[in-house]
Amino acid sequence: MTGPMNAAPTERYPTGMIVIHWVMAAAMIAAFVLGKVMEDMPDGPEKIAALGWHALAGLLVLALAIPRFINVLRGAAPAPEGPRRDVIVAKAVQGVLYLTMLALPVLGMTAVLTSGATVSVAGLFDLPAGAPSESLHALAGGVHGAVAMLFLLALVLHVAGAMKHALILRDGTLARMIPFLRR
Repeated sequence: MTGPMNAAPTERYPTGMIVIHWVMAAAMIAAFVLGKVMEDMPDGPEKIAALGWHALAGLLVLALAIPRFINVLRGAAPAPEGPRRDVIVAKAVQGVLYLTMLALPVLGMTAVLTSGATVSVAGLFDLPAGAPSESLHALAGGVHGAVAMLFLLALVLHVAGAMKHALILRDGTLARMIPFLRR
């Protein structure tokens, strides 16, 4: 155990990490929802437009992952606290979330670049058509979808852990990432 059960966490996340966390969370959830919506859309201009917004959200996640990882490697994030088992689970879930932050945009870009089509990213710029490869496109797209489901599972576990701290343990852990909560 790294601290008493109901002891208040000792540190807050730096403001920059809090902002990056919530912007990335919104972008990842938006990308996931758009991806699921696109599955049921017929091919056409609406689906292509949705793909552009999905790509924009993914590129935002990838761009923000870099400073987030740098801050984590620098030790800017406070260490998880609680019983050893809970710390191990928290670190594992966080690791899966970090993995998906990198893997999903890279796999998505691979799928786009091997499709042979130019994709407009929300009308801001175009992702150029790369060398078409049906097999690589299908593989990247399939793995992208599987990793998205892994992201959803990790997100549910992450939120469940946060709710456990907020509603059961009432230990102030959530206040480390939500600035307006009292500690």
